[in-house]
Amino acid sequence: MTGRDLKATRIKLEGDGHKSVKRMAEKLETPKRTYQDWEARKGVVPGVVCVAVKTLLLIAEIEAAVEEENPEALQL
Repeated sequence: MTGRDLKATRIKLEGDGHKSVKRMAEKLETPKRTYQDWEARKGVVPGVVCVAVKTLLLIAEIEAAVEEENPEALQL
């Protein structure tokens, strides 16, 4: 996964708003600055982060499918 891939995933999951980098870093339990370095290609995106990001995408897809099929299924 490249920094470009990571950014595309963030935009898909969190949007491209002002706080989306912070929210994505929080989801990955990593410092915001480290996350920004990964996106800017200043640091290598660790394999475990790639797996976590793919898992976040899968969860979002499952939630969207369930919501589409049964809108009340995810409400607490």
